[in-house]
Amino acid sequence: MFHLRRLSAALAVAITLATATTSQAGPVQGTMYYTTFNGGKNIHSVDYNFNGSTFILSNNTNIGNGTPGADGIVFTSDDHLAVGGQGAAVYRVDKNTGTFTSQTTGAGSRPAFHMSVAPNGDIIAAGIPGGPVRFNSTLTVNGTPLNFVGNGLDSVLDTIVFDKNGQGWYTDSGSAGNGNFGKVNIDFINNTYSTERTMSNVPAAHGAAYDAYSDTIILFGDGHISQVDPYAGGTSLLHDLSGFAGTFDQGAVDGQGHIFAANNNGNLTFIDYSTTKNIQTKDFISTQFLADSLDDVAPLSGLGSSATPEPTSLTILGISALGLAGYTWKRRKKAKV
Repeated sequence: MFHLRRLSAALAVAITLATATTSQAGPVQGTMYYTTFNGGKNIHSVDYNFNGSTFILSNNTNIGNGTPGADGIVFTSDDHLAVGGQGAAVYRVDKNTGTFTSQTTGAGSRPAFHMSVAPNGDIIAAGIPGGPVRFNSTLTVNGTPLNFVGNGLDSVLDTIVFDKNGQGWYTDSGSAGNGNFGKVNIDFINNTYSTERTMSNVPAAHGAAYDAYSDTIILFGDGHISQVDPYAGGTSLLHDLSGFAGTFDQGAVDGQGHIFAANNNGNLTFIDYSTTKNIQTKDFISTQFLADSLDDVAPLSGLGSSATPEPTSLTILGISALGLAGYTWKRRKKAKV
């Protein structure tokens, strides 16, 4: 029997993906949440506004006094922030006040870094060393370590993302990109987890985000931002944009043809590629300094994004959700101190 929580998560995925793919590209504005990796006040928000020709950042704000560590950030299913703690803990953070509670990564005390959300709503923290750790969707219980096997022996994963069909994809690179990329198969029911490497030595294989607008996987790492077609086996890059200073870490997409890429040198790179869906023939690009030790950006669309749907998207339920409801959803990173 399909569990209610899984059904709710599937409905949320249906709403998000369908809304993103039908959105009209154009001016956008909103609030982005991000982390910095040097401790102290390390969780932040910033407002952004893109009018088609100018990209502006404003109201850059610290959220509370921070957490003991911060590396990786997504939203919980009840709209709190889930932050990887750089050590054997993750933090559930009130995005308005900054107050937080913590959960451990379970047996083996794996350190938690990049965060992601699986199609069933569960939260996954990348662990270095030792592999990923699974948490419930509200981050209210301790984690369960997951043991991965694979043909490329990639088991210490940087980032995990899922395409529209629920297929998982991973990066495994360490701190700066130039790593491996491939499929990740996660079966929570039978407790089996495996990887299948499809590319090696990929410059951008560190952070990752699935973009429903272009239906591609966006990779971030080294001085590169790349696209991968998940339906061509993931064996080659579709497009690559290079020549950036610094090292990209994690990025987000808004589901409307825009990319927000965080660079460890403190810069945020914004890309509008809504017309062509090809980052090499982008419509607009802006790189601006945002914060020292800039690290990871919370998702702006899709899995792991804010839990509040647009009211108009509720009509999608009758169209998209039933197919998802019956589907069985079958990081090594630098220690930043």
